[in-house]
This record gives sequence, structure tokens and C-alpha cells, in this order.
Amino acid sequence: MAYITFTNGSPADADEVNNNFNLTLEIMGRQMDVALQGYLSGARSSVLNTTEDENTLIRTFSAESDVSLNAGFTYSGANDYFTTNLQEVTGSDYHVIISADSLVTGSFTINNCTINEITLNKWAVQSTSGDYEVQRAEVIKTLFYGTDGSDPAAATIVNATSMETSDPRDINKQGHLADMYTQTDTSNDNSTYTGTFIETGSNLNCSSWSYLSTGADQDLFWKMSDTLNSTDSGTSDETGTDTSADEKDNPATCQLKIDSGGTGTRNNYARAIVLATGSISWAAVHAGTPLIAQETQINFLEDYGIPVFEASSITKPTLITSVKTISNTFNYGCGTALTDIDSDDTKTVSISFDNGATYTETDKAFETISATGSNMRVKVELELNDTDTKTVYGIGGYANLF
Repeated sequence: MAYITFTNGSPADADEVNNNFNLTLEIMGRQMDVALQGYLSGARSSVLNTTEDENTLIRTFSAESDVSLNAGFTYSGANDYFTTNLQEVTGSDYHVIISADSLVTGSFTINNCTINEITLNKWAVQSTSGDYEVQRAEVIKTLFYGTDGSDPAAATIVNATSMETSDPRDINKQGHLADMYTQTDTSNDNSTYTGTFIETGSNLNCSSWSYLSTGADQDLFWKMSDTLNSTDSGTSDETGTDTSADEKDNPATCQLKIDSGGTGTRNNYARAIVLATGSISWAAVHAGTPLIAQETQINFLEDYGIPVFEASSITKPTLITSVKTISNTFNYGCGTALTDIDSDDTKTVSISFDNGATYTETDKAFETISATGSNMRVKVELELNDTDTKTVYGIGGYANLF
């Protein structure tokens, strides 16, 4: 840490103050150079992190968890860096950003999903899968279905104020879950659970994922305009998979259907996740007398106060570091990032001392921090002028008091 010094009881002159600034910059630059040299030599070990002092943040990506938000980048564990060739985040890695009073983070670490707090009371949920549509399906499954329909992570969110999505198809949509279970022993025990969409004028790209499971000689269906999933024995599970080909514009109804066949006791399970504009009204009909017939439905907006999706505020390829707790409340900060980008690309580095709630732009120069605190994060955004692959090797931040 650099301080203004005193000479013979008098404050240091301007040159001495400037020397303190320059010394601090030199210290940070030297630390980041060590990280870069370690990268070039292929020896980026945990030793690098020991170069941090109590007010310095260095993230050299020895683990993907060095960042709390990755929007539009691909992590290379073999090389310990992040790459991107995207001029916009749209169409890149899928993410949902939740703003709420609290949530149970452990409920989100399923279905290949991760959750990281990117600022106070704001969390980013992402999938580690490689395919974009699978990422979206796994995040939606985690939110509105969980592992088996009984533990949707969205049910753990307390006082949600916004749900941001990186996918335009999700905007103004709300989550629904329908579940029908029957136990049958004759061929006449047929059941339907039909949903009627309240909004049929602006419900475009209505997405759904279903789970059907039964014994032999039964026919189970998930329908929306036409049959989207079916099975006559065993399990057909679409949850967490790419069902983008099944999306419908302004469907009137959807339906879970169980047609019983043969004799002998059968347990039948039919569930569906639906992202729709507006509410869905559900009604069950049973032909015959099933031994057991149970239906439940969740409208996550009405039942849990989960808002409709809105567009994500993140539009550029962006990395936000994990948090570093610093030793004091500082009012000056400096951030930097080691990158391989073209001269006509733009890199914006910002630093936050209030856990990511407020950022101040700074790249290799100290700036007065607009909101002080003791939790440091650094954010890097790229604006690319072509689709060539660009690389971020490391991110650093430094806090000081002048």
C-alpha cells in the first residue's frame, strides 16, 4: 500500500506523491507480469496466487471458478485462459441472472449448472455443457423442475425482483410445471391433463420439455398442437435436452395424456415444463377409474413470485472475477487484464469495491472509486470488430488509499 509521506514533518511534495502512484502501478504491473510469464512458461501454478497481497486481486484462471460471470467466453482448462470470437453475447453461452433477497445456492448446482453471486443479491446461473440449446434446457430444468419435478430451484428464491435472460425467446415468458401421476390396472383407465393458454396472440416460440415414464402396454404423450414426446413402455425424458424444434407460436392448448392398455398394475408419470407468455389453465379428465390419480401444476409467477424474464443487461462478451475481500475501505483502485486482441478491438476494464454493485472504469491507471467498500471485483468487457478468436489470460485489481 502506498501512502503520502512526510519529510521533516511536512507533507511530501507533488513529485513524491506521483512517485507513490507510479510505485504502486509498478508493483501491480510486476505482479501481473509474473502471472503472464508463468502462463508463457506453462507453469501457472497456485504459487501465482501467493503474489497477491491483502489489497491485490490476481486471477490467472487456473480454475473456471476464478470468474463469477462468464458471458460469451469459452474456458480452456488445458491452457487456463478464456477465449471468445463473439461481437455480441446473443447466441453465445446461455445465462440467467437472478436478483432476489436470497436463494439456496445448493439447489442450483444440478443438471451441469453453476451459480455464482456476481454482486450483492444478484446471481448468475449457467450450464457447463458445450451446446447452447442444451445449456438453455439445463438451466430452465434446474429453475423450474430440479432433479425430478419435486425440487425446482426457483422455489428457493426469496423475494425475486428480476429474472434476466440472455435468450430473446425467453423474454416476457414465465415458468410452468405440470405433473400427472396415475396407477392403473385395466385398459379403460385413460387420463388427460389439458392446459389452455390464456395468451394466444403474443406467445411466440413457446418452449417445452417433458418427462414420460410407464410400464409395458401403456401409451403416454406430451402434446402441443401435435405430439412432441411419447412412449409405450419405459421412460422418455426430454428435460435438459435440445427441444428447440418443438417450439410453437401461439398454441391454444397443451396436454399430458395417459392411455392405459392391458391388465396388471402400472405406475404412470407424465410431467412437462413450459415457458409461456401468460398463464395456463389446467383441467384433468379421467375415463374409467384409475386406482390413483394425482395432478399438480405450478405457475411460478403466481405461486412463487418469480417474475417474467427480461433481457439481460449483459450484451458484450464479459468476465467478472470472483470476489476478493480487501483489508480496508479504499477510495482509489486500478484494474487491468492481460489480453490478446486486435488494435481496433475495444477492451473495457472496470473495478468495484462494493461487491460488483457499482463499477468504475479503470485500465492500468488509478481512478477514484465511486462507491467504496471492502469486496473487490474486476470486470472485463470486449467489443470486437471481427469474429477472430481473442483471448483473456488474466485479470488483476489493486486497491489503495491516497
